[in-house]
Amino acid sequence: MDTACQGWGKKRYHKRDFLNPGHTPAIEKRWLQPNGWLPASWAITWKNGVSDLRVSGRLAVIVSADVAGYSRLVAADEEATLTRLRAHRTEPIDPKISERGGHIASTAGDRLLIEFPSVLAAVLCAVEKQRGIDERDVEVPAEQRITFRLGINLGDVTEQDGDLLGDGVNVATRLQELANPGRICISDHVYIDVRAKVDAGFENLGATKFPGIGKHP
Repeated sequence: MDTACQGWGKKRYHKRDFLNPGHTPAIEKRWLQPNGWLPASWAITWKNGVSDLRVSGRLAVIVSADVAGYSRLVAADEEATLTRLRAHRTEPIDPKISERGGHIASTAGDRLLIEFPSVLAAVLCAVEKQRGIDERDVEVPAEQRITFRLGINLGDVTEQDGDLLGDGVNVATRLQELANPGRICISDHVYIDVRAKVDAGFENLGATKFPGIGKHP
């Protein structure tokens, strides 16, 4: 089977292009889009004009979440804030993550980093979680509510000592920081995948440049 990995250009590069040292495609690794037989966990590097196929990471759907105004809430009433946060984790957050096949990769204070098996699963879980929290807190005074900001991205990640690292995580975190309280901010890659599959409105926030993202030695 001679399935190809499609680059941004018009030419299709087949597996023989990657594995035959005498036939190196003139395409930069950041242009490669995983497709067909080529797993997302493979990356292409060049050594003296020869392609070198090696495992360097994988493609992942990452959700970054934090509580808006967490420091203010804790300062006002730490015990009550932590109690409400634990309650939200018990229902609806953790059950919704499990239902959609996700898992919590790491936690730090009010922050959650979650990985999902698909873009659609991540977005559906995020929408359900936000709606579930709104319904639970309808009678809670506005200044005491636990309100999450979410960022969702599809990108490359690597694992180190059990932690997820890489631009896939960094962009998700930056998107989360752009989100308004109670809202979800997604990358363009995520939007393209789910725009016709999710019962939710989308607002175009325009192009955003994140300094330091995508720059590697």
